[in-house]
Formats: sequence, structure tokens, C-alpha cells
Amino acid sequence: MKYEGQFTPTEIDQGVAAAVHFLEQKGAGEKDILIFRLTLEEVLLIYQEHLGEAARFDLSLRQHFSELRMKLAIRGDRLDVGEAGSEILMGQLRSAGQVPHWEYAGGCNHITLVVPLYNTPLQNMRFAWKYLVPHRKRFFFALACQWVNIAMSIVLPILSARVIVAYTDSALEQVLLAAGMIFGVQILNNLSLFLCNTQ
Repeated sequence: MKYEGQFTPTEIDQGVAAAVHFLEQKGAGEKDILIFRLTLEEVLLIYQEHLGEAARFDLSLRQHFSELRMKLAIRGDRLDVGEAGSEILMGQLRSAGQVPHWEYAGGCNHITLVVPLYNTPLQNMRFAWKYLVPHRKRFFFALACQWVNIAMSIVLPILSARVIVAYTDSALEQVLLAAGMIFGVQILNNLSLFLCNTQ
């Protein structure tokens, strides 16, 4: 997600709304989204006051494994948001663990903020289950197909090998029949997987 705008109240609101919408789409937690929104709004307002409404900002968000990374680039005078004396940034947000990282390079202020997507294994499971529920019949059907395939891959070769050894004396016949049996098991496995995937 990318957004470019000026430090006008309207464009600040639009940029924040676009970023929040991106976080919601990616499944970030409600608390993390609220903290992120407060942080982004406060940072933008600090630079608005320092640089004026005519200055521009470039906002980008992307997913990196299990976290979302926000990068904010603001061309202009050097201003460390950590030294701006904001009670919001240095108070509540610091205690919540979301403090933006700042650096100045090439005449541009760069602010980075990381938002975790899933903090615990339980959240991972809840997030996955949320999207699995509408398709749970297909999920359990596919799971059953996999178990059947595993069973076929183990049991059929053993039973077939015992039958081949019991009823044939020729080593050549045993090899040929074993090869045919393995081929047949593979055909059955592939057919069952195809049927599972078409459901």
C-alpha cells in the first residue's frame, strides 16, 4: 500500500484511513490497529506543525512475514519525532511497545513502525479458523482423503507383496508383478488426490 499527500487535515485523514484499512485487511488485532492509528496521526501532526501544510509525505505499508512495516518519508528539515516532546508518543505508545524508529538521510526524515500481525500461536489458530469455518466441510473431506492416501500407500504394497510371494515362484514374475502393483498404487493415489482437489 502506498499513499502520497500533503499535510492538510483532509489528506492526513485519507492517508491514515488507507493505512488502517490495509491493516484490517491483513488481519491485525484491533488493539494494534488503534495504537498504530494514534502513532501515525501524532507523527503526521508533529511534522505538519513543523513543516506546514504545503510539505509532502510518502507513506508505504507492506507485509514482512508475520508483521507489517510502515515507512514514512518526509522531505524537509531534520526533526526527530522522539525529541518533539509528544506525550502520546513517549507515554502511552511507548508502554504499548509501538514507538516509531526515526532517521535522517538525504535531506529526508524516515520513520519506520512495525505492527505485529499475530502475537501468539492462539491468535494464529483463531485467524486461520476464522477463514476456515465457511469451508470446513471441504477441509475435513480433504483431511480424510489424505489419511486414506497414507493408508493405501502403506497397506496395499504390503498386502500385495505377500500375495505375490505366496502365489508366484519365479523371481522375474515377482519383480514384474511388484512393479505393476506399485504402478497401480500410484495411479490410485493420484486419482484420489485429483478427486479431493476437485471438491
